Amino acid sequence: MRALLMCVLLLCVGPLFAAHAESDALAKDPITGLTAEKAVELGANRFVDLYGEKTQDETTIGMCGAALTYAQLRRYINDCATVKRTKKQQALIMTVRSCCIEIMTAYINVDEASSGGGTIHRVEWASGMIEVETTLGKVILSMEKPKPDPQGRRAAAKIFTALIANLHKLPTAYADDPESRNSWREQHDEAMRQLRAALPKLYRLLQALPDNSCSSLARFTSAASKVVE
Repeated sequence: MRALLMCVLLLCVGPLFAAHAESDALAKDPITGLTAEKAVELGANRFVDLYGEKTQDETTIGMCGAALTYAQLRRYINDCATVKRTKKQQALIMTVRSCCIEIMTAYINVDEASSGGGTIHRVEWASGMIEVETTLGKVILSMEKPKPDPQGRRAAAKIFTALIANLHKLPTAYADDPESRNSWREQHDEAMRQLRAALPKLYRLLQALPDNSCSSLARFTSAASKVVE
């Protein structure tokens, strides 16, 4: 129910709501009957398919509900692993999660504001939440089993540097409709402000993370940026 409620809110107020939202952790999904462990074992794609079979809902809200539910289940696994880390590592994990959500959301908001809207952006955000928790799981695992990967760290640095340097190349706000151009410009400006803050912040956080987590975060961030292309 929590996932479906969030989807309804997204459809009503737009993805700017999502910039400050995080999915609750979910130990067991009442729709499929799967525990978090079984859902993650099944995988995101197969879980979403199973969820759709159970609900028979192929609407935007239905697709968002399936994706957000899996993200909640994946978060439960991550949260259980997080409490086993040191207090310093726990704080770092939470900060990384917040940065990833903000970056993913901001890129989607830029894309929506530059294209003039569309419910596809809500589905993209819900799917993006899966990627956030999947990536965070890899970060947590890297803390448990750190491995040296200087080449991966250097490659990640290049990706982040390029993304930050190319922010000015992102498309401008949609202006064809006089009645909505101001709201699109406001959304675009806010999303750009978030990107200018969150991208460098996540880049700096790499210094506190093991080498083998840098590539995962770079891939996540690079993929998030491609929604605007």
